[in-house]
Amino acid sequence: NFTQFIEWPAEAFSSADSPLVIGIVGPDPFGAFIDQTVQGETLQGHNLIVERYNSVNEIGDCHILFIGFDNKGDVRSALDKVRTKPILTVSDADGFARNGGMIRFYSESGKIRIRINMEAVQDANLVISSKLLRLADIIPAANN
Repeated sequence: NFTQFIEWPAEAFSSADSPLVIGIVGPDPFGAFIDQTVQGETLQGHNLIVERYNSVNEIGDCHILFIGFDNKGDVRSALDKVRTKPILTVSDADGFARNGGMIRFYSESGKIRIRINMEAVQDANLVISSKLLRLADIIPAANN
């Protein structure tokens, strides 16, 4: 649901009707559930599709990248691969947002919470709605 609160620059899409690609690299915690969830869904005129990448080298042109790795080296490699692109990076890995990722999901008191690294979001030329920001912990990058 959080995708409706993100704005990508026009150049992130090859055409007005090209799909919005959700990429998954590393272990996939979603399985068929995410495919079923996005089937037939659109966002801002873009059909949602899911692509899975077995390694960092396979990461293609996507708009959201879920990084399923727990190993900090693998997470860093994935972040480095997409750093200058308008790709929203998401993970549930410890320290993800503090180490350059954009959105980290975590559980607290039985609820799913999010941490957002606004510096990383802005560096990727993405815009996050204030509605989502109000629900998030905004954290500084590790080098601040």
